[in-house]
Amino acid sequence: MRIKVIIVDGIVTSVLTDGDAEIEIIDINQDYRDCRQLCAYEEELHRDAELRESAFTVANFCDDSE
Repeated sequence: MRIKVIIVDGIVTSVLTDGDAEIEIIDINQDYRDCRQLCAYEEELHRDAELRESAFTVANFCDDSE
């Protein structure tokens, strides 16, 4: 299954998949009023034995050799 999350200026604008998936995006920022709760939720998710890290890539078309 492929899942593509499109973020523009820090805001999720689209989530594209090639099949059914339950997708939740957790956006943590120290300036958010609920930052503490989001961080606690992140820790909870990392402890969930049913969840696994997945490899991902970040699209980038810049030539860093310049």
